Amino acid sequence: NNFVMANDQRLASLLDRLESVTNRLEKIPAGRSSQSVEDEGNTEIVEAFDQSIQPNFNTFNELSNQIGDDVLKHAELVKKAVEAQRAIIVTASKYKRPDQSALQKLLLPLSNAISAVQDFREKNRASKQFNHLSAVSEFIPCLGWVAVSPKPVGYIKQIFESTQFYSNKVLKDFKQTDPKQAEWAKLFAKLSGSLSSYVSDFHATGLTWNVDGKVAPTSTGAGPAPPPPPPPVAAPVVAPKPAADKRSALLSELNRGDAVTKGLKKVTNDMKTHKNPALRASGVVSDFGRAKPVAAPKPSAKSTPICRLEGKKWIVENHHGNQELVISETTMKQTVYIYKCDNSVIQIKGKVNSIALDSCKKTIVIFDDVISVVDFVNCQSVKAQANGTVPTISIGKTDGIQIYFSSASMKATIISSKSSEMNISIPGEDGDMIETAIPEQFRTVWNESQ
Repeated sequence: NNFVMANDQRLASLLDRLESVTNRLEKIPAGRSSQSVEDEGNTEIVEAFDQSIQPNFNTFNELSNQIGDDVLKHAELVKKAVEAQRAIIVTASKYKRPDQSALQKLLLPLSNAISAVQDFREKNRASKQFNHLSAVSEFIPCLGWVAVSPKPVGYIKQIFESTQFYSNKVLKDFKQTDPKQAEWAKLFAKLSGSLSSYVSDFHATGLTWNVDGKVAPTSTGAGPAPPPPPPPVAAPVVAPKPAADKRSALLSELNRGDAVTKGLKKVTNDMKTHKNPALRASGVVSDFGRAKPVAAPKPSAKSTPICRLEGKKWIVENHHGNQELVISETTMKQTVYIYKCDNSVIQIKGKVNSIALDSCKKTIVIFDDVISVVDFVNCQSVKAQANGTVPTISIGKTDGIQIYFSSASMKATIISSKSSEMNISIPGEDGDMIETAIPEQFRTVWNESQ
């Protein structure tokens, strides 16, 4: 009987081990061997990443492949960035946290992959799919949560708010004409949601490392880092000529005596008014072929770009084509004044007292929370995205303005005067943006009873 019971126990143990191995094999994504999982340590955080994050990115790659052109090329770069992040998570699951210097080397492949995605957008600004490229370029910094502590989830949500500006534009352009591209635009919300849930569950205060592991290597195997750039070559220094040389040259000329006048032109009789009656009658002395002075070139009309804090007021002026302007160190007592900016994007993080755009063209402002008012005056073809609360938006002498509201800013009051082509977009119940025009003309009728 004891022999039979021992065999039963051994059989039960073998069945438990078999079931464990089966579960592990079922969790292996397609195209990867069991040996690769063993090499990764088969930890829970790696498996959770594969199960919750990879499916959405796989869908993103499939839709990008169907859309094609620059979107497909961009997706290939995104794929490399995701692979670089997964390699970091695998390393963290096996090793303990390294020192700061080693950690920077470990994160370098991911940093280079993110930069490659953003550089692709900058190099293809003339692309017909620029809004697609911009949505991806704004979203890809989400993968940098591995270097954020202690609140990486908040960082991901903040990045997604910037992404929505461009993804909503893609959704608006193709909602009716191309459902495939509309689905592509909606996918960013799923990517952000799944990434936030994963980080919240396994890395709530920062990237989780294996405290019992060995010291982490400085490479994840995601690819060698590029060699450092060569040191800059110093420009040759030319010594200025001393002022004493110029003074001595002038004195030597004066010391020539009568010879100093030899270089002067002789005034002939036809140039004298008392010798030339025709010249005296006209009252104008002709230059008679003298060389006309060459006008000095006019200086450039463009002023120096400015972005600085003066007291409690942020001054942003004269930026042209700057798509990466971010004001992040803000307080509730500060105001932001944006003047004469053209074809630029300004992001204002945190809560400020007020924002004003004056004489701007084709400029986009993205802000979180405003205590008092956002003011647009003398602007043309500007856009704004309110991610948080704002009580009042004032529009004056502005031709062409598009305002995107979030659910938190839908109760804002809009005051407009002497303006045209004003539109607002608000989120619908299904998450799609609903666009509405602000009236420009009014019909007034006198009513004696009122």
